[in-house]
Amino acid sequence: DAFRRAVFGASGRLFKGFKLLRDLLTAGRFAPSAEDVRAVREKFRDCPGLDAAELAILDYLVVPPRPLPADGNAFDNPSAWIAWTEKDYIPYRHWQTKSGHDDAELEKVVQSFSDWYIRDYATLHQSTAFSLVHALGAFGDSIRSETLSLIILVDGLPLTFWQIFQEALRRAGFHRCSLEFRFSPLPTDTEFVKPALISGDWNCPPGAYETLLRTRVGNDWSGRQAVYLSNLKMLSDFMPTETPTVVLLNLLTGDEILHDDMAAKGTTHEEELHRLFMRVGEAAASLLDRWSGARDAFGLYVLTDHGACCVLDQERQSFESRITGKLFADERRRFAVVEKGMADAVPENLWSLGYRFVPPFAKGENVFFIPRGHSTVRSGAGKGYSHGGATPEEVIVPTAVFKATKVARKTPKGRFIGLPTDSATGKALFHIQRLTRLSIEIMNPNPEDLRVVRATILSPEAELKGRELPLVAKGGVATVSLECYFNRSALGQGDLTVQLVYEIAGEERAMELKAAAEF
Repeated sequence: DAFRRAVFGASGRLFKGFKLLRDLLTAGRFAPSAEDVRAVREKFRDCPGLDAAELAILDYLVVPPRPLPADGNAFDNPSAWIAWTEKDYIPYRHWQTKSGHDDAELEKVVQSFSDWYIRDYATLHQSTAFSLVHALGAFGDSIRSETLSLIILVDGLPLTFWQIFQEALRRAGFHRCSLEFRFSPLPTDTEFVKPALISGDWNCPPGAYETLLRTRVGNDWSGRQAVYLSNLKMLSDFMPTETPTVVLLNLLTGDEILHDDMAAKGTTHEEELHRLFMRVGEAAASLLDRWSGARDAFGLYVLTDHGACCVLDQERQSFESRITGKLFADERRRFAVVEKGMADAVPENLWSLGYRFVPPFAKGENVFFIPRGHSTVRSGAGKGYSHGGATPEEVIVPTAVFKATKVARKTPKGRFIGLPTDSATGKALFHIQRLTRLSIEIMNPNPEDLRVVRATILSPEAELKGRELPLVAKGGVATVSLECYFNRSALGQGDLTVQLVYEIAGEERAMELKAAAEF
């Protein structure tokens, strides 16, 4: 309670205030809850000089709930795996990598995901809604309606660090209007995924990315100029014209950061990625400022070619890692290429430690060994991230659309439920100086999830002794619970007014609910 009073008493505008509260959280004087950490994050969200990486580090102080399926069985459809990965698995897995905590039971669920993905691979990648190869095609109508379209292809961006990138774009003035999750092809590696992603063709003819982009623009978005940029400086120097243009920035720096051992350099992946993504946001905003066109004729598209995983020391020492580690020539890549003629000579018991994978759509003479779960990686590999396997964080990746103008959203619908009422007046009846539980049902009509982040009793005067602030899924319903203590000054007052602040697509909005009441 004392800590929470300190949070609510802070201005949220001073970095020193954040540092003092962070020191209290890490001092071991009490066990911080997720609500404690969320309160600090919300209070200091717009603090000058405080970056998203500093806020993200707070999450490691609280052990997330174990993401084990309730019935003990794995999921059997892509939407369920996506929801589980985004909301449950990624926070817990990231905490695992920071704490070094091995979880054998969870690893079985991860392996069941790999089994499911390999089994349903062909069906999944024929779907325009789920396959990453179809991602640019899904943007087609939007791009054709714009004059300037900027596609940022972030090499190797795992869902783990998506929030840092999204926050950087928000601070640069961009508004997210859609977010989807797709499945990266196998092996989850740039060499095999990026050409298919840019071209939309599993068997595109060999050529430079610039050539593939020009062909794609000519075929799908005719009448537009195609501009390929291979680094951030080229984006900063690019001068757009009034000619309808599609610009593709192939951003490789993030992948290089993830492969590196940042702890050995005295920093973290979060801090380095934050610095990079802030520069990306600033460069995109600067491009928009240099352009003479209307802001609503600009579109920003963010996608990646694959995710990445961080393998724990205990997983490196597994039986599978010791047996198969020599297959991986590069510590950054968690797959092996076997020529078709040699694949039959590989002992069957070696294949049984992973998957003998033959791409169903791509032509070629190669067979791939894909590891099952995390427990296969090159022996002695460093502390960086690797990819090429079939874990959720390597396969399931974000794709998003941002606009330079604010996106219109529907206001959630809310109502008080279970209020005690006076039968004579029909008004809600409350007693002062008594703990009262308020329940508010929230319906989210938007195609994006929203989270209620703050609640305030505007009138009459009251103290909030406890609160449950839920995530409300897109098109879903959830309940806000507030433990209220109405002070003596509320006696004889009229309406009850509650303000709820919610976050949707990285932006905060507010709504008010009123009820005729007697105190």
